[in-house]
Amino acid sequence: MTLQHTPRFLTVWFPALVMLLSGTALLAAPTIERITPAAGQVGTTFEIQIVGSGLADVEEVLFYRAGLKAVEFKATEDDGLVIRLEAAADCPRGDQPFRLRSRTGLSELKILRMAATPVRAEAEPNNEPVTGPLVDEPASYLGTLPGLDVDCYRLSRKAGERLSVEVEALRLGQGLLDTVLRVRDPNGAIVASVDDTLLFGQDPFVSLIAELDGEYVIEVASSDGEGTSESQYVIHLGSFPRPQSVFPSGGPLGELLEVAFQETDGEVWTSRISVTDELARTGLFPSRNGVAAPTAQPFRIVSFGNVVENRQTGEIPANAVRLPIAFNGILEAPGDVDQFRFIAEEGDVVEFESWTARLGSPVDSIVTVLTTGGQALARNDDAAALDSILRWTCPATGEYLLQVEDKRGIGGADALYRVEGQLKRPEIATFLPRPDRLTQVGQTIVVPRGNRSVAFVAVRRGDWTGPAEIVFPELPGAVTTVVNPVPEDGYLVPVLFEAGSTAAIGGGLFPVIAHGTAGSTTVTGGFQQPVDLVAGSADQLYLGTTVERLAVAVVDDVPYQIDLDVPHCELPIDGELTLTVRATRQDGFDRPIDVTFPHLPPWTDGPEKVTIPHNADSTTFVVRAHPQAAAREWPLVAVGRPGLRPASDPNSGAAAGVPSFRGRGSRRQMSSAPVATEIVPLTIAKAPVAGEIGEVYLEAGGTMVVNIPVTTSGPLPQRLTATLEGLPSRVVADAVEIDGPFASIQFRLRAEADVPPGRTTTVVCRLAGDVSGRPVAYLLGRGAAVTVVPKGELQFGPDGRPLSPLDRLRLADQPVATPGT
Repeated sequence: MTLQHTPRFLTVWFPALVMLLSGTALLAAPTIERITPAAGQVGTTFEIQIVGSGLADVEEVLFYRAGLKAVEFKATEDDGLVIRLEAAADCPRGDQPFRLRSRTGLSELKILRMAATPVRAEAEPNNEPVTGPLVDEPASYLGTLPGLDVDCYRLSRKAGERLSVEVEALRLGQGLLDTVLRVRDPNGAIVASVDDTLLFGQDPFVSLIAELDGEYVIEVASSDGEGTSESQYVIHLGSFPRPQSVFPSGGPLGELLEVAFQETDGEVWTSRISVTDELARTGLFPSRNGVAAPTAQPFRIVSFGNVVENRQTGEIPANAVRLPIAFNGILEAPGDVDQFRFIAEEGDVVEFESWTARLGSPVDSIVTVLTTGGQALARNDDAAALDSILRWTCPATGEYLLQVEDKRGIGGADALYRVEGQLKRPEIATFLPRPDRLTQVGQTIVVPRGNRSVAFVAVRRGDWTGPAEIVFPELPGAVTTVVNPVPEDGYLVPVLFEAGSTAAIGGGLFPVIAHGTAGSTTVTGGFQQPVDLVAGSADQLYLGTTVERLAVAVVDDVPYQIDLDVPHCELPIDGELTLTVRATRQDGFDRPIDVTFPHLPPWTDGPEKVTIPHNADSTTFVVRAHPQAAAREWPLVAVGRPGLRPASDPNSGAAAGVPSFRGRGSRRQMSSAPVATEIVPLTIAKAPVAGEIGEVYLEAGGTMVVNIPVTTSGPLPQRLTATLEGLPSRVVADAVEIDGPFASIQFRLRAEADVPPGRTTTVVCRLAGDVSGRPVAYLLGRGAAVTVVPKGELQFGPDGRPLSPLDRLRLADQPVATPGT
């Protein structure tokens, strides 16, 4: 899971809410609050019930993985939906990410967890050992843990038999449920108590050998007692293997690999696995004696080979290996330090990435590159949480040492590590930046039929710079895009999606391709979208996933469209430009339209939003360029959605403040529907006029003439109005009208008698005029100061500068000169 920082200019975004023109219900994009059950069995048909909103017109479930399909929808009401699902026999176990699609939009991404065993509902009461079910194993139960609830299950064992239990709660993606697991033997003694685990975080598991004959009681509860009636978990019970680690923890595609699994009770067993495409698709499920673990073991599948420390002897191969390669070892004892020999060429840029904590190992790795003589050349501790990522440029061709150790000096049979060393090559991927952390807002594309929408698509470059192209090779029929190249100094561009008026309502999951050129190498990459699923306090993400296709949907048309006039002139640096947004309305739609500009250039700003009134067809937006703005051309786009009438408006309808329009002879409620203008170019350029004000001194109750010399470097409006802004309180200057060429601007400042003394440095001269009938403004002399002094204290020295109080005292003490002296 990778979290991306997103600039503040993307924080204005809108939910994809669209109106149905027929009917009277308030229709919105589907939203999922709860899924019950949150898990199903592969190879079966089962039902799930979804609670949320906007579910009445759901038409399709978009699954990101093969093996599941929806065969029936039954809407209980707008906030409830029952979906009948068919899971194929080869449906992958584990996560099944999906979204709902309706005629009004796309839902957020949720997951279903698929299991190999039947998922049965818990039978209450089961809060006491005697009421807990005697499990017919292997089995999986779905339960809930409200408050201090404790659920009990019973397993019968003979001494020497394995007992395994695993809980999935956080991994269900339904919320932050932190569970604790306890196992009691036939005498009631606790033989295992597990809360968090290195392998699965807040989801506990245990696998042990029974020491007594009889019934063992399994207890599962919320660790903090803050669960609700909606806090779901799935508990797997049986004699299955549940290793806490696998060694080596990765391997090359296409190889038959011998690995060693270690159980939580320390038992180690070996197996041979084929690292195939099918394994990459389904995940590694450790299997022993024909019984498989209920969930997948984290395992790296790569294109390069392994060098592996001997697990029994601790011996590390002495020969030097060439990159790319994965170094696999065990820090067997406290203080253990391992070294591997490798060969690198001068100028090679190598990245060594450790996979320890992310694969369930207790190792907090430190990775160091040394010469064969022991001189340290580069070192890294934490980069990916507790895992190291070290980038190193080889200074000379030859042999080097890669050293791996634990930061705290721990060691033991479970202190496994894997460090992948690769030569860095240019790479690229596309994604949709999040407007805020821990949210899914803005991660789908919803296009109203016959209209436009905009998305902000970004590229993530690795080890190269340069412009990049973004391509959408597949989209729903009648949907087209307008996308500009991503500039070399940028990472994000607005992409306009437009659906024809005859486009079919529908959607799907589609690839996005990015490519560029790094020297003579063509760099190509796909879509890699991090999705946040379960967040906690302190801005912490507990569960997320990454998807490789973009969700796009065409939805019902909305009764308006907005357009942005091409700017009538350049936006001057340290100046302002007025933009015009126009609306085309269908008959009967008389709502106000709120308009935002979510993608302004750096160092520019404007109002958070402007509104096209209900009785108007246009509005204006004043964009300001600060002095730090760079001269450039920028793709500009505006986004609109219906505004709300105030409750006092007599035309606001039965539901005050609810968007509606008069359609087919009656007032009908509608949803907010974000639409976009076309993308138009905005040119930012140096202002064609400049001037300096300098220091101005003014006496209370007095006047002062200020002359501002001006230079021009380009055409200006024929008529201009000059004003001084930022003057001190109770100091005024009349506006100056300018008609034709000018070389200076003269203001007369007037200070009231009671003006307080002081110095103000916020004074600026505004020159405002019209170009093609539309306003433009230039700001001159920024940073000028006006100093006000008490009446009678303003004196000037021989150099023309005002005298300070000390200077005035010195002059007063000088003797008066007389003739002949």
